[in-house]
Amino acid sequence: MFDVSATRPTITDWCKDGIGFVVMQQYSSCPPATAPHCCKGGWRLALCGSRHLTPAESGYAPVEGEVLAVAWCLFLVGCPNLVIATDHRPLVRLFGDKALKDINPRLSRLKEQTLKYRFTMRFLPGIHNAAADFLSRYPVAKSNPDEMDEEQDVAVAAAMSAATVAALDLSGCATIDEEMVLQTALEDHTYQSLVSRVSSGDWESHRLEEPACLRPFYRVRDRLAVSRGLVTYTYDQGCVRLVIPEALRQRVAASLHTSHQGLASMLRRARQTLYWPGMEGDLQHHRATCNSCNTNAPSQPPEPSFSPHPPITPFSRRWHYSSW
Repeated sequence: MFDVSATRPTITDWCKDGIGFVVMQQYSSCPPATAPHCCKGGWRLALCGSRHLTPAESGYAPVEGEVLAVAWCLFLVGCPNLVIATDHRPLVRLFGDKALKDINPRLSRLKEQTLKYRFTMRFLPGIHNAAADFLSRYPVAKSNPDEMDEEQDVAVAAAMSAATVAALDLSGCATIDEEMVLQTALEDHTYQSLVSRVSSGDWESHRLEEPACLRPFYRVRDRLAVSRGLVTYTYDQGCVRLVIPEALRQRVAASLHTSHQGLASMLRRARQTLYWPGMEGDLQHHRATCNSCNTNAPSQPPEPSFSPHPPITPFSRRWHYSSW
């Protein structure tokens, strides 16, 4: 009888061909510390499985492949009182007190998938890992998906998309429409002063004569116009860009950076639709302070180019390329 509440170990393994796992359930009174080879017949097979690797997964490093096997088996057999046994010793530390910030992005993503499960990681020598090792080396044969498989794949993809959207924190990057900007602009005294000055066109002859709140707009005063109560910015017959009130600028920057696509894409999109004094500097600061982007940024940037010292005499640098 399969008992979810009972103590069960799961033995996983990975190789270049596939991943496999074996779930065993305890039927003896031996202490769990000796699992799963405490006595003959004390642990019985409850479930096993395997699958082929995708072309991308076949290129994983060994430690990444072993973590992939753990994440995949937990998705299928996750339950309380679970012990994961692996013949790859680094996984014991990685699933123990190893912080997500101390591992590479791929391992971090795989470990995040296992955080919702409760289990204990234990090292098992390869000599006792024959079943999972066999399943990973000879995974189930591939076959063309039938109609039911395709329907289930669509349903699973839809469920995963819905769960992802529900888990997103969109409090700081909700859609900002014209009505929201107009409502914020009506409550902003600086913005209303700008609307009045642009509508009348009576700018002072010198920048320092303007109120401090309007001085940042003085150099672009000829490019500003008012449309439906909002100030717009246009330069050299380019796109008509909406001037954003100060209260919404941080929220707009967060919306532009929602997909973490990088500074160049943020600036390209902002230059098409938005404007405020110092906008590019604000967006650069928002990108520089993004912890997620800084964590996943390339760890080995290209070395900056430099010019070698010119030779003093002909062929004086012939055998000294390394000193350049």
